[in-house]
Amino acid sequence: GSRQELATIAITLDELSFVGDAPAPGTRVLIQHRAHGDATPARFSSAQTAESAGSAEEKCTVVFDEPVEAVAPGQSAAFYDYENPDRLLGGGIISSTSPATLSSNPNAAESLPIANGAR
Repeated sequence: GSRQELATIAITLDELSFVGDAPAPGTRVLIQHRAHGDATPARFSSAQTAESAGSAEEKCTVVFDEPVEAVAPGQSAAFYDYENPDRLLGGGIISSTSPATLSSNPNAAESLPIANGAR
């Protein structure tokens, strides 16, 4: 597909780990999803616990401010403080991506699992 068709507007992560508490829903963060890439502004959605095969696993969704490229399931992603980019908040493994083509519809982001009013 075209570069535009490959762009991502949101990612879901699992295997989460945080330095302290998880960011509050709607918190602005910076996400680094490539080892030597720039951190990208985004909003954190609340971490959710999903039950599968008798074990609990935490997941979260992060919605980027603008579409990003070169994001794929299996990559690691790190969360940094938006106001203090040197402060690591945590990270996880990307389990799925949402295509940026959703962003062409201004109401499409409402269907993403991010806290109401967090935009």
